[in-house]
Amino acid sequence: EEMTWIEELEEKDTAARSKGSAASKVEGAEGAMVVAILGCLKKSYEFFHSRRGVKTAEVMQDFASRRDECIKEFEGEMLGQKMHESMQLMYMDKIKNVLDEGTVRLEKDITKLAEEHARVWRGGGLAGAA
Repeated sequence: EEMTWIEELEEKDTAARSKGSAASKVEGAEGAMVVAILGCLKKSYEFFHSRRGVKTAEVMQDFASRRDECIKEFEGEMLGQKMHESMQLMYMDKIKNVLDEGTVRLEKDITKLAEEHARVWRGGGLAGAA
């Protein structure tokens, strides 16, 4: 079973947290990036789950609308880490790339989830989903 993007990020987040203060600056930046994206992603998942019959396109739009705040939040974290400017710029590019790649994965994940939900609702309950 292929991991969804949110599952993968949650796993990375757990690994980063277990390092704690032993993390290097690079690990700190990677961890901060995961946290920023995960926050944004979880809100879009909540948006999906809170509305019955929501379209994948609507979830993608919701995620896109959070993208800038996600990047800003990450930028703030980076400034807090007193990271070298060239490294900050590199990571600002990296988070945008991760968001771009992730958007494709998210669309696939949500489409699959929406299909599962539709099946459950058509089946008249959760019994068929087991």
